[in-house]
Amino acid sequence: NTRDMSLLKVTSIKYTNTRRGIAYVCTTNITGLRICNDGHGGGTFLEGEYKLTKNYEHDGHLETWLESLIDEYENNLNL
Repeated sequence: NTRDMSLLKVTSIKYTNTRRGIAYVCTTNITGLRICNDGHGGGTFLEGEYKLTKNYEHDGHLETWLESLIDEYENNLNL
């Protein structure tokens, strides 16, 4: 089961202030698959059922790629 990184897109973002920073949850175009950051100094990660996340989680550049999807979404909001 190969993945096509270009298929995953951010469709919305919700930001929340925490004591240590800003948390966010991004919905994606894949139902049940979210991009998250808990705002406590950890990395950005995928959240969802294993069947949805398994094809992405062994990528050494996952966090950078997820954040680039968020940047792309935010940049398109400013058009």
